[in-house]
Amino acid sequence: MKQTVMFNQRFPSEKIAITAADGRKLSARWWQGANAFERSLVFIPAFAAPQAYLQWFAAYLAQQGWGVMTFDYRGIGASKDEQLDSFVTLDDWVNLDIPAAIFEVKRRTGAHFLGAIAHSVGGQLLGQSPVRQSIDGALFISSQRGIPKLFQGMARLRIHYAYTVFPVLIWMFGYLPISKLTLPQPCPSKVLLQWMRLGRSGIFTNDSQINE
Repeated sequence: MKQTVMFNQRFPSEKIAITAADGRKLSARWWQGANAFERSLVFIPAFAAPQAYLQWFAAYLAQQGWGVMTFDYRGIGASKDEQLDSFVTLDDWVNLDIPAAIFEVKRRTGAHFLGAIAHSVGGQLLGQSPVRQSIDGALFISSQRGIPKLFQGMARLRIHYAYTVFPVLIWMFGYLPISKLTLPQPCPSKVLLQWMRLGRSGIFTNDSQINE
């Protein structure tokens, strides 16, 4: 027997600001499902993917009773700061932004089960973050590594294109211009250059090229 689940896209949410350990404010949104104190989730987003992309999914899970938090990394979406974003690296996302989101949900709920849904590079970053030991489970969605030899056909060609063209554009403009041939949303230049270095080498290192 087929069961139809009704979904209310307007499930109420709260726009909040969370504070990372270095004092940087990050834009976030909180959905308090009916069972949030029992089970809650944090979305760990992809590259150049503002949290607005996740609102439908977050609202659906909240309707199922989950407490759900989405957030924007520094330099992304509503967490952009023109004066500070040129200094942002993946290290900041790993060691400051992801922990800030997870600890905020812990503070709000003390949930018996705290999980993460990590999309794309978010899965790689969660695995490198010390906060990974503070969650009870994780779902990884398309959390591939950007190593060209792991891909085939057009996917490999797109990665080679990015690794060749993006650094040139960043060198020319000081940032990666937004277009159909690059990324759909702005992303800090140091983050992109670090990500491309990791993809070429196959080794996840911090901005000082140390494998922690």
